[in-house]
Amino acid sequence: MVQIFAVLCLILPYDLSVEYMNNPVGIDTPKPRLSWKSLAVDADAKNLTQTAYEILVASSPEKLANDEGDLWATGKVATDQSLNVEYAGKPLVTSQRCYWKVRVWDNQSKEPSKWSEPGFWIMGVMNPDDWKAKWVSLPENLRPDYDMNGSKWIWAGDVDSLQNAAQGDRYFRKEFDVPEGLEYDRVILALTADDSYEVDINGNRATQTWGFFNDWSWLRFIDVAEHLKPGKNEIIVKVINKEPGPTGLLLKLNAVKDAEEARSAPLCETVVQTLLVTDDTWTASPSKDGNDWKPVKVVGDIDCRPWGKIKRTVNTAPYSFMQHFELKNRSGIKEATLHITGLGYYEVGFGE
Repeated sequence: MVQIFAVLCLILPYDLSVEYMNNPVGIDTPKPRLSWKSLAVDADAKNLTQTAYEILVASSPEKLANDEGDLWATGKVATDQSLNVEYAGKPLVTSQRCYWKVRVWDNQSKEPSKWSEPGFWIMGVMNPDDWKAKWVSLPENLRPDYDMNGSKWIWAGDVDSLQNAAQGDRYFRKEFDVPEGLEYDRVILALTADDSYEVDINGNRATQTWGFFNDWSWLRFIDVAEHLKPGKNEIIVKVINKEPGPTGLLLKLNAVKDAEEARSAPLCETVVQTLLVTDDTWTASPSKDGNDWKPVKVVGDIDCRPWGKIKRTVNTAPYSFMQHFELKNRSGIKEATLHITGLGYYEVGFGE
């Protein structure tokens, strides 16, 4: 039986990816993994498989267009692999721009496919010494601490010493009033707990955490206004102690009015009334639905031992950092890469 081969390849590589991303920026592995998919050129073709590939990686789009793989040229590689082909070309450096394409052979053709559409990737910071920047932040006087006066660390007092608190769950409960006619824009719940917590207000889940490492060392701020009602309210906080040792709860609930600039600065606010703090009027129980609620024990103020300083910074406004610089030979710059990181969300802009 004579096997007949088509002249032109019947599959075409497409959807190029690097480390599972299309045209990624900031790749930090020295040998990125390259992948592609294959599309049948003839919809009626059956049982097609890739039998070989050839990859070109170039330092510029022009060199790639001229089929010059100055960073890596694999030649024809006999394999059906099209996923996670590890880069094995010249060593890549910080901010290196790499342009690549691939062509393939199939099991029913003699000739290779057309080259794929080009893709690219940009390397990240490959050497710690390449980092020249330093962390910057607002001055301390523009990052005030949230006022937690009146709030105490509390615990269930179910053993002889806080240091000997057992692993497991404890529930803390308190009834409180929201005055009729009280005007506010938001109700901010500022809290932390060791190790993690679930907060129910009037039977509805208001917030929770999952106990990340040292999660208790900083306050969270949550607007819980939608869960409140005029008159009597009830809050129940489940605190999960993941291992034997200290466990506790710290909380404050403020009704606030937003300042005029609050639309652009969400934490510009005035406290209308403090509705609730953790203190010795709370009760605790090992069971949410049990009848053995007992008075809690107070450990101390917010920064007391064994927890120490609790982070409670309030950013009074979204802030910007600006740097003026000049380019002496702007016309000679074709491409530039910005390496940036920040805590939270950020935006970057360049103005004239």
